[in-house]
Formats: sequence, C-alpha cells, structure tokens
Amino acid sequence: MPQIETAPRCSFCGRTRSTNRQLVAGPGVFICTQCVNLCRDVLARDQAASAPVSDLQD
Repeated sequence: MPQIETAPRCSFCGRTRSTNRQLVAGPGVFICTQCVNLCRDVLARDQAASAPVSDLQD
C-alpha cells in the first residue's frame, strides 16, 4: 500500500507549515514558531516565579 505524504505539522498544536512561517524539525517531531514562543513565555514565567525574592527587588 503506498504511503500518503502529508504536510509536516507541529507536534504540539497541529498547525501545518502553510499556516506558519517556520517549523523546527527534530527527530520525528516538529514545533511551530507560535509554540516555541509559548514555551519560551512559560519558561520565563516559571523562572521568575522561582527566583528568590532578593533577586526580584531593585
């Protein structure tokens, strides 16, 4: 049975390359720029939340 090729999709949200400017490829997975940005924001919030209070004060 022949394989049907499908457009690469973000492994997180399912968006295709046609709806994104870029998909970053990994071994068997893809991530779109929107999901990369969301992950970056989540990590930044987590890092800020775990920072000692003395680091947050000016």
